[in-house]
Amino acid sequence: MLKTQRFVVACLVLATGVGIGFLFAMLFTFEVATVPPPAFITTSTSQKQDEVYTALKTALDEKGVSTVGLSPYLLLEHFPGIEEKDFDGVEAIIGHYKIVDNTLTYKSGEAVADAAATDMSAAGFALFLKNFGQRVNLEVSQSTAADVVGQMSEGQEAVAPDTETSSDEFMACTMDAKQCPDGSYVGRSGPDCAFAACPSDTAPKAAIRCTPEQKQAEACIEIYQPVCATVQIQCITTPCEPIQKTYGNSCEACGESSVTEYTAGECKQ
Repeated sequence: MLKTQRFVVACLVLATGVGIGFLFAMLFTFEVATVPPPAFITTSTSQKQDEVYTALKTALDEKGVSTVGLSPYLLLEHFPGIEEKDFDGVEAIIGHYKIVDNTLTYKSGEAVADAAATDMSAAGFALFLKNFGQRVNLEVSQSTAADVVGQMSEGQEAVAPDTETSSDEFMACTMDAKQCPDGSYVGRSGPDCAFAACPSDTAPKAAIRCTPEQKQAEACIEIYQPVCATVQIQCITTPCEPIQKTYGNSCEACGESSVTEYTAGECKQ
């Protein structure tokens, strides 16, 4: 009888130990399974956003721009296809971006000592992609990262020369310029690298009326600033057409009673 009791007690102790061990194993498994995944700070939470983020970083690296995160102002500087409105409401690591009076504005609400704090957060980058896609009518989730970045770089690629044109036909003109009479400058252009026409050569000159002071002047300064004056001719029998005459300056021209207006420069032959 005593041996039987000992056997029963031993079985109970063994069963109790197995049950406690199983319970601990279940609790450990539950805790491990419920540990949340690490949160990203500077990358997006979806695979597509990660791909676009990486493609943008790669494009900046190729331009010689090294950066840890992506800030709106950095992207605006290097990707002409992006507009300020794409960042409206976008969250930064600290603070957020908002369009105020049609201008992109960063607001933090606190002192920011590290410039990296102005980089977009994961949620902010996701909203930026959404805003950009809606504006350009691009489904980011259905596009490749290269297509998205290409759309953001629109207008940045140089136009390749016509492959059917021989390279010998291209000529680089010198960068000198010619000053026009009106003070403007024109450069060389065209196949012969000739100076472009001055505005004063292609547009008619505006006539300047003589002032009362000029008509009443008793003497003129001896300075040569030629003008072309319209001289009224008095004929005896029939009306005469006025003629153009070059004077040394506007004072000399307006000193003539038959002159009422003039234009700058000598008269054309």
